[in-house]
Amino acid sequence: MRSLVLIGLIVWASIGFGKAFEFDHFGPRLDAAYRLQLEAFFPSDRLSLKELQSLSAAAMSYEQFLQKLQLRRPQLFEHYVLLHESGSLQFADRQHPRVLLFADGLILAFAEHPRQGERRVEAIELDPSSWRFQFAELRFPKEGDSSFQSNPHVCQSCHGQDQHPLWEPYDFWPNAYGSNIARFASASEKSAYESLRLQPEKQGVYAHLSWYTPPPKNDVALEGLEAFT
Repeated sequence: MRSLVLIGLIVWASIGFGKAFEFDHFGPRLDAAYRLQLEAFFPSDRLSLKELQSLSAAAMSYEQFLQKLQLRRPQLFEHYVLLHESGSLQFADRQHPRVLLFADGLILAFAEHPRQGERRVEAIELDPSSWRFQFAELRFPKEGDSSFQSNPHVCQSCHGQDQHPLWEPYDFWPNAYGSNIARFASASEKSAYESLRLQPEKQGVYAHLSWYTPPPKNDVALEGLEAFT
């Protein structure tokens, strides 16, 4: 009897909710020849590392680069993760979290910490034809022209010889805002995030983000963490 009830519930759920929540609308899917279809991740108008290099060369400053980037691909500033601790070469703390933007098979990492000196943007691109990651670094000195370096050797010290992104599996990210199942793990973490979100005059990449507004009871996740994972 229990088995029949369970089967009935599964059939009812598949009929009632399958159309609205089909997973393959959001994720990779197979075609008739069992080849991965990844249009959602690699749209035809996507931003590439090559274009990033052109954008940085055309910008007169770090701030102008951010403006050009937002004009070209505003979706990036809606998809992000904030890291209040970092094991990378980019400094971070709760007042100056590292920012990971992601879209189009790209990950861009920004640091606004006062100790950072010149602004650097770390970039990772997944090549859908080879399934390999390409790394790059964009530098914006206070004086002088910007520079673009492809596959810097320094990245290998953390990301390995066969370079790949480093990230914790679902569902605990101790270095990020929203560290516990994409929700704030403590009142102090939420308070620090709100202090940053409500700053009247934000600088750098923070001024361009579409900030998440957590509800009073904190029952909605910070979407970026789960999507990034």
